[in-house]
Amino acid sequence: MPKQTITQAQRERFLEALAETRNVTVAARAAGIARRAALALKAGDPDFAEAWADAEEEATDLLEHAARRRAIEGWEEPVYYHGQEIGRVRRFSEELMLLFLRAERPGKFGERPGGGGDRAKAEGHAKGRGNGHDHDLSGGWRDDEVERHGNLLIVPAELDAETWNRKAGEQQRKLMAGAAPPSAPRPSTGPG
Repeated sequence: MPKQTITQAQRERFLEALAETRNVTVAARAAGIARRAALALKAGDPDFAEAWADAEEEATDLLEHAARRRAIEGWEEPVYYHGQEIGRVRRFSEELMLLFLRAERPGKFGERPGGGGDRAKAEGHAKGRGNGHDHDLSGGWRDDEVERHGNLLIVPAELDAETWNRKAGEQQRKLMAGAAPPSAPRPSTGPG
């Protein structure tokens, strides 16, 4: 098979696509070159190999940014009642949050030999428990109104759509205003 000539424009397009996707096959297709040709160029051209490594780092940075946003800012999902969408809730990835905490503060949140202890404490903090605050999305509703299962909010059928909308709206307004969760201790206003 004859060696494919890769133009400067194809190199640039390949590196752009690699920085966006971190996928060699997708980047090669975007540049209109064979995957093998890109790999051969990387092996034979140190400058291209360095640019390739930079593109992969850029792609990883983008992935890290997206994961961090998912952990901190969350994403919206629809809420259905009797088959109809009645609102939206914001979800967060507790697992990603814990991974970032472990990476940034391994002494405090990292796993220790023998398990337990700090790990359980870290997982509790990542889920909003064990620190005196309950950051559950239920907004202080009674246990018989809402059950929490993992990362899914279960709303019993007895809770009518109007009540759900009202309580969900109240909770979202509090969260958006930066108010403490309803079950969090309130600051004292005076002595005693």
